[in-house]
Amino acid sequence: MMNKNKIKEQLGCDDNFLSQLIDTFVKDSQISCNLMKNALIEENWSVVGGYAHKTLSSTRIFELHELSKNLETIEDYAKNEKNLDQIPELVDRYSTQLNETIKELKST
Repeated sequence: MMNKNKIKEQLGCDDNFLSQLIDTFVKDSQISCNLMKNALIEENWSVVGGYAHKTLSSTRIFELHELSKNLETIEDYAKNEKNLDQIPELVDRYSTQLNETIKELKST
């Protein structure tokens, strides 16, 4: 789970700004996840990897390590077109983790 006080200190921001950042993260990550799933259906690996990469920086800033690790693997597999049979399961796992993280963020 995200340590909001640590993030605020690192970014030098207040509660209001952090709340705005989290709202943006939630919205953007949900959109990217849906677009990643659509690209997965089409087996468009470069797009899958691109959306994983795009979301990865935010998960790192917010220190969401499990999400980051999963996105790193998706990006690696998709961009290098290896272990392609594992990507659908990884994307499903990421989607589940993301939804759980969003619920936690909204409850705090």
